[in-house]
Amino acid sequence: MFVEDSPEPGERVGGTRVAELEEHNAELEERSVELGEHHAELEERSVELEERNAELEERGAELEEHNAKLEEHSAELEEPNAELEERSAELEEHNVELEEHNAELEEHSTELEEHHAELEEHSVELEEHNVELEEHNAELEEHNAELEEHDAELEEHSTELEEHSVELEEHSTE
Repeated sequence: MFVEDSPEPGERVGGTRVAELEEHNAELEERSVELGEHHAELEERSVELEERNAELEERGAELEEHNAKLEEHSAELEEPNAELEERSAELEEHNVELEEHNAELEEHSTELEEHHAELEEHSVELEEHNVELEEHNAELEEHNAELEEHDAELEEHSTELEEHSVELEEHSTE
């Protein structure tokens, strides 16, 4: 007896050929192997991504800690910064005062320079007056010398007159 349990290759079973099914089955198995390999690659990539995610979370925690430290440091710097700004304002005010004082000193310096110019002018006038006085003194000394000569002449004349008077008295008594 011949039993037809398995169809022959290329033979149609229920409207479908066995060869087509086997080929399709082979393609499915091949595709299944490819999907298995792809799944293995995806699982490997998933493990890598989980490791990378863990690293990033660790780095994120470090950055948050660093950020907290920076915020704390920034808060610590706010007080000295406020003090520096206050000191800067004080120095600015002091600079304004110094500029005002410098303006006053410059004004005073100008006044002193003007006064100095007046004194120099007066000094020149005094020197000219001294020259005139020296010339006048020289004239007076010359005049005094002439007067002394005249006094000497008068004394000599007076002596002569006295001698003459004595002679006249002697003559008159004779």
